[in-house]
Amino acid sequence: MRKHVCEGRFYDEHLPETLRCRCFPENGGVSSWFFSHPRVFTDAGKFCELPDLLPRRTETVPVNVILRPNTGFFVAIDMHKVKQDMAERLLEGKVALVTGAGRGLGRGFAEHLAALGCRVGVHGMRENGPAEYGEGTTLTQTAAEIGETHQSATCRVLGDLTCPEQVQRVFAEVTEQLGAVDILIHNAGGDIAAAGGKPNPNDCVAIKLEDVQSVLNRNLLSTILVCQEAAKIMMPRKQGRILTISSISAFRGIANSAIYATAKAGVVEYTRCLAEQLRPHNINVNTLAPGDTRTGRFLGTRAVPEERLATDGTLDRIGLVDEVTRVCEFFAGPLGAFVTGQVLRVDGGSQIWPA
Repeated sequence: MRKHVCEGRFYDEHLPETLRCRCFPENGGVSSWFFSHPRVFTDAGKFCELPDLLPRRTETVPVNVILRPNTGFFVAIDMHKVKQDMAERLLEGKVALVTGAGRGLGRGFAEHLAALGCRVGVHGMRENGPAEYGEGTTLTQTAAEIGETHQSATCRVLGDLTCPEQVQRVFAEVTEQLGAVDILIHNAGGDIAAAGGKPNPNDCVAIKLEDVQSVLNRNLLSTILVCQEAAKIMMPRKQGRILTISSISAFRGIANSAIYATAKAGVVEYTRCLAEQLRPHNINVNTLAPGDTRTGRFLGTRAVPEERLATDGTLDRIGLVDEVTRVCEFFAGPLGAFVTGQVLRVDGGSQIWPA
């Protein structure tokens, strides 16, 4: 089998939606070929290697090739299909870790990254966590479902992210099973008391010390520890994306859930500080601040007025999970390549003032 190596550069002088590459075959003729990066295969088994300008895909795209003896041939690829594939799987080959991914926003982030082509580490603190608000059964099953739905490799990892040794183990397991982490979405946190549930009381003055420590550790300390570990992996490689998940609670004074708001404000400031430090290393660090979102936990822990559950026609409503999680595509993908140190509120405009 003879290898036919492409010569020259891709161009589209005559057909804007056609990608052409000049190649030199051994014999002439006309054949139906199939595109599967980085090679184009003929029915006879011959192939032509293509440069890394096209996405790595497992399926094939039909193309037509005219072979001319001793003068070369052109590989004509349907670029409309290729561009469509690139948009759908623009993060193909990347490895992502999403913390707190068993349910709610975390699962949504993991689903979206997997749909974009990432291999995804699905982290949770408890194996049965997804079942707590009826959004799944086990973390193992959740990771498997995400992988099967989006045809992407996944792994489930358990760990307490307030413990440095467990944070290191989580990253080590993801690296061993999927590869070094390229994208981190640190979603784990919550306004959760030491004994579980929301702190009670939960104000500035009366909240118990153990609940103060619990909320600060779950939100701020875990952010610091997880981002430190991610940065250590990304810095030598001179690439990476880190997205912390804060909250619109960080930007206004609230008497109830005061420590949670304080912790999330700390997450925002730590994100900015980390972004400044990692600029020379080509690592983007940003934070996404959701407003009220209709996760299982949100809807299962409070009464919500019916009018706030509208899905369109107004922005004065509770956000859908997908409306929040799909924003990660901007921060993780090509459009966010020159964006760092920023906070983006995804709240339907409930807070229209400077961050």
